[in-house]
Amino acid sequence: MIDRLSFQPNRILSVLILPLVLISLRTGTVEAEESLAPPPSQTQDSYTDEEVQRLIQALGSPDYQTREEATRKLATAPPEIIPHLKAAALQGDLEVTVRAIQIMEQHLQHQATLWFTTLHPELLLKQAYRKPAFAEHPARQQRLEKAAFHFDQIDLTLSELAESPFASLALRARKAVQTERLRIELKAMLDTIDLGGQFFYLRNSGRGQNYVVITREMVMHGHIPTEKLGIQIDRHWKNAPDALQKLKRVKSLKSIYLIKGAPLTREEIQQIQIAIPEVTVQTRGAVRLGVTHMPLFNNNFEGAPVGEVANGSSADQAGIQSGDVITRLAEHNISDFEALVRSLENYEAGDIVEVELKRGAQTLLLKVELSSW
Repeated sequence: MIDRLSFQPNRILSVLILPLVLISLRTGTVEAEESLAPPPSQTQDSYTDEEVQRLIQALGSPDYQTREEATRKLATAPPEIIPHLKAAALQGDLEVTVRAIQIMEQHLQHQATLWFTTLHPELLLKQAYRKPAFAEHPARQQRLEKAAFHFDQIDLTLSELAESPFASLALRARKAVQTERLRIELKAMLDTIDLGGQFFYLRNSGRGQNYVVITREMVMHGHIPTEKLGIQIDRHWKNAPDALQKLKRVKSLKSIYLIKGAPLTREEIQQIQIAIPEVTVQTRGAVRLGVTHMPLFNNNFEGAPVGEVANGSSADQAGIQSGDVITRLAEHNISDFEALVRSLENYEAGDIVEVELKRGAQTLLLKVELSSW
């Protein structure tokens, strides 16, 4: 099922709209012109590296007021101080570690809100006042890129600290990241789409399952499935240095389809599976038939039993039905569903193949034009 972002607690990413609503309540009536105005931000004081180091040292001061004052100042400093805070958190002083993580969490929340409200200011406006697009407003695009950069860097820093062998440090870092998990995942989905990944989910219908592609616009407007979220990665995937890190942030991912030619290595796939333990990885050819496997308890015959047939798919258009058993695809004898999947790796979109199947007592031969994913 596809879900609209709402305030129902059982829906994934539902609270993403909440910060915007709170902002609108704080700022009063939102006018159309505000879609171009900078989003609300905390006042940031500039400090030299020497001043930053003195403030960090003050986090471990025996005087409580000194510690509190240093914490307040570092929380409102520019996000460029994050590497200094990371180093401080690793020094081993528990008081300094706790405060450094607390400050980084505040910076993470601020940059997440800054990024989100710059990305989606039109959500605060009535439909009639919504403005188009970033290309018309370069300043807004620059704000978005800057906030996105710092959001990513702080998230990455805290995620690295969450893997620390020091249990207390790791636990606090994980809790800090958890406060922005939903917006981190939303941003990761948008970044992953930009890298060439294609999110999808299978939606049940009266005739079978529809393979529904999740577009960037659907993500931005909150149309996110609550379960069975998958991604297909093919030869168009941009394997940038940070690509894997972005993909690993999509914690609700359930399946990955690696289409023939996908540039991910076995080691990279293992890293994804470690980061998202629930995810299953399947390899696929460049084409799809559009059927799912029907599990049978007494499968004492050869062939691939068809479960659901995706509406509009190659199988649907050729007349393949749920309950059919595919026994041959072109010259490939099909012993089970895995053999059917492997046989499709030999073809490209547009190829026409003959499929032999059993439907009850009948044996049918159908011509199928294969389509891409």
